[in-house]
Amino acid sequence: MPHDDDALLATWLGRVSRMPDPGAAPDEDDYKAVALELGLTQDDLARIEAAVDAHQIRGRNSLAHGRPDDAVAAFAQAHALAPWRRDIAHGLAEAYAARFIARGDHADRDAARALVEARLARDPAHQASYALLNTLDPPAPARRGSAPTRSGLPFVIAGLAVLLAIIGALFLVTRGEDTSDDPIVDAPPAPNAPNAPPAASPNPSSNAPPSSPALPRGTVDLPIETTGGDRYDGIEIDGAGSTLDRGLHTARVTLRIRNTQPAQGLDALAGTLEFLDDAGAVVAREPLELLNSAHPTLYPGEQHVFGRRFTVDPRATRARVALTTLRQKSATEPPPSEPICVQWDVDRPEPLDLEFGLRAARWNLGALSLDLTVQNRGANAIDTLKVRVEHRTADDAPVVAGTVLDTKTVAATWMPPFEPGEQRLVRHMRVLGLDDKPRYDHTCLHVTTID
Repeated sequence: MPHDDDALLATWLGRVSRMPDPGAAPDEDDYKAVALELGLTQDDLARIEAAVDAHQIRGRNSLAHGRPDDAVAAFAQAHALAPWRRDIAHGLAEAYAARFIARGDHADRDAARALVEARLARDPAHQASYALLNTLDPPAPARRGSAPTRSGLPFVIAGLAVLLAIIGALFLVTRGEDTSDDPIVDAPPAPNAPNAPPAASPNPSSNAPPSSPALPRGTVDLPIETTGGDRYDGIEIDGAGSTLDRGLHTARVTLRIRNTQPAQGLDALAGTLEFLDDAGAVVAREPLELLNSAHPTLYPGEQHVFGRRFTVDPRATRARVALTTLRQKSATEPPPSEPICVQWDVDRPEPLDLEFGLRAARWNLGALSLDLTVQNRGANAIDTLKVRVEHRTADDAPVVAGTVLDTKTVAATWMPPFEPGEQRLVRHMRVLGLDDKPRYDHTCLHVTTID
């Protein structure tokens, strides 16, 4: 059994690549059987899973920052290590689709479509796959009627002539009647007078959708309800603070997720965000990963803030979160949060009192994962907080260039303010070279923006 991480991955990839048609219907149990054949332990599998998560995070971040080449490379590595992971296969499809949109290479579109079709073959109800297919091959607009053929054109012209004659006769009859006592002599021409533009018909065609009153423009509150059933009892989701901008057709969705279960930590929580119109019909759906491998375990009593901006259908007036996936772990108390090195690269506001802590640090396959806590101990709310992470040696020299925390996880200008007494959690993962592991000693945080 190899102990070196690179050798472990090489052995695993070599064996997995020889399995028959791994992309058709991958079965996790088959791969675990392969692991046993190779003599891998649970620790080895955990290291492989950590590498998969690291590549997935890198792929997601590359997509978010418009780097489709890096996203394809990262998701491809994750998919090779864990072909049974449907979320990673979908991420790889999204990466191929992003590169197709950027460059127009049909090979990328074909690769994305193949992954999506494989997912739909196993999960026909996966809405995100249909949305991705629409991105790859936009559906043709619905036709409201067929154009008249040449053979029927004379009949159409004759019919129009008869119709115009009837309208003219009715107009003359109407002008000849004078039963009104209105003293106005020079009345303006009727809406359908010969020199005026034709008025819209009061009886629209039965094929046209019923017109709805125009919704007022501007920013309004976006009501959000949560559904999911008894399985999700003890998980509180508060959507207060979410807004809908009718002018820009965008929604800022803010969800405060609180774990009130007495003895269960939360490792994963996912669902679907549905936008509804006034009649309660669903006009759009978006997949949601509220908690995942990029976020620390949410222990009982702890709260996580999820924030994201969406482009929405103009008919949307409210939203609903339908929870679909849950992964728990038996845990009642989080590990203690130890002090961590913090430096201020900006002037520290006088009344501000922030406490940073390190809950856990793990090194797997060259990836360093840090579970950090940030608590606002001051009297004022914080709108913006940006932090740079620097990994250092025992001599306080930087191991590698610093990286930036996900500011949306800590605080960002459009998310809810970081309230006094509130604690937020973040998992920071940095993929370092194996040669850096002996040199790494501690991590220091640099506060770069605070408002």
